[in-house]
Amino acid sequence: MTKSLDNQGEGKYTYINQRRELFCSERKGGMKMKQNMGTADRAIRIVVAIIIAILYVTDQITGVAAVILGILAIAFILTGAVGHCPLYTPLKITTKKDDK
Repeated sequence: MTKSLDNQGEGKYTYINQRRELFCSERKGGMKMKQNMGTADRAIRIVVAIIIAILYVTDQITGVAAVILGILAIAFILTGAVGHCPLYTPLKITTKKDDK
């Protein structure tokens, strides 16, 4: 679905639409991110994030390591909850089984 007001911008809009289709799927009422993570992948990420949180609370990790692992844990929680890993998309990786 490429709409352009002039011929000069048509290539730009085609590229934007192709990128949107790569990351999102259209659904009634808006756009939804395509899931590319399977159940096991999501569960492992959440478990690792919980382990990092426990290590932080019990003062097993501190300083720079705590900050880096904390950021990683937040990323794992978010990607695990949503089911979409942004790093998987450009690498064309998916751990989600096909719906048949």
